[in-house]
Amino acid sequence: MSIHDEATLPELPLGFGDLGVLRNIIQAYLAFLPRSGLSAQEKQTQMYLLKGVTFKLAGIPKQAVEARIMLNVGEIYALSCAIQVFIAFVRNKVSPSRERDETLNDVARLRQCLLDLLPPSSTRKAFKISSLEKPV
Repeated sequence: MSIHDEATLPELPLGFGDLGVLRNIIQAYLAFLPRSGLSAQEKQTQMYLLKGVTFKLAGIPKQAVEARIMLNVGEIYALSCAIQVFIAFVRNKVSPSRERDETLNDVARLRQCLLDLLPPSSTRKAFKISSLEKPV
């Protein structure tokens, strides 16, 4: 990848709470992947992409108030899948409450921000995203 290509990657702005949430969601999703029912190739791809995002997040101090990370299309989709599985898991395992619903709405907004970073030419079918978003 050239420097020019890297400069055109979308940047995800993250607030203080977002950093910790993303770290935890990725960690949980990586633990879930071996039992996910995805093909071995899909699991490997997801793990590779999310470990790359984890590496980017690791470079941000835990006490940072705000940060931005550059993500490629694959990383955006992998992170979106992890967030979607997290939302489905919490809905199934945590009793409904105002706090749960507010938290899930915040996480869903973060996921939408991710998806909004995608170029108009990218499609969900190109990445078999629907197969990666199976609820837990």
